[in-house]
Amino acid sequence: MKHFKLGDYAAALASADSAVARSDKIPAGFRCRGIVHAKRNELDAALADLTVALQLDPNHPQTRFNRALALVKLGRLDEAFEDASEAIRQSPRYGAAFSLRSKISRALQRFEDADRDEQIARDLDAK
Repeated sequence: MKHFKLGDYAAALASADSAVARSDKIPAGFRCRGIVHAKRNELDAALADLTVALQLDPNHPQTRFNRALALVKLGRLDEAFEDASEAIRQSPRYGAAFSLRSKISRALQRFEDADRDEQIARDLDAK
């Protein structure tokens, strides 16, 4: 992820590809590659890699969060809502997941839910 943080997405993708080639049983390689694909707006590839990462490690809230982001960009809001909700269930103090679920709820016109999650996200950020 060093290359990713530096904005060198091509090098980040090459590094993640190498990690996946070394072992297709380690979720981190798929997770990193999925995040890079998402940043490059390669959403189908991002979704595929993040899904594999979750199959290998279903209890990783950040992966759920990142897959929810990709699903939102693909317009698959109900699925994104489920992933954001699962990220929250796995990590109840994950403010960014509450914020994302609030935005999804607003897009789904679930305004009371959106307001509640937005307030929780603010409360968590304030602590």
